[in-house]
Amino acid sequence: LLSVEEVFGRLEPKKVAQLLHPMIETIGLERYSIPKAVTSKFSFLYGSVLSAFVKDMQKNIVELCDIRKCVVEQMMEDRELL
Repeated sequence: LLSVEEVFGRLEPKKVAQLLHPMIETIGLERYSIPKAVTSKFSFLYGSVLSAFVKDMQKNIVELCDIRKCVVEQMMEDRELL
């Protein structure tokens, strides 16, 4: 079995940033009604910001994701799993 740290450690921050980059403008436009002129103007920053975000998640994943809590909560919701 892999640990959460190992799984997130395998992520390539630049690759994740490339995959998420197209979604950032869409989220800004659709969810927050940010004008396209604004999202387009700052799109050059998305890659570096997303890459830094992934790196930060990798360093702090244990604090961000408590697998034991997730499993216990899921099992409590679906008693058939027990």
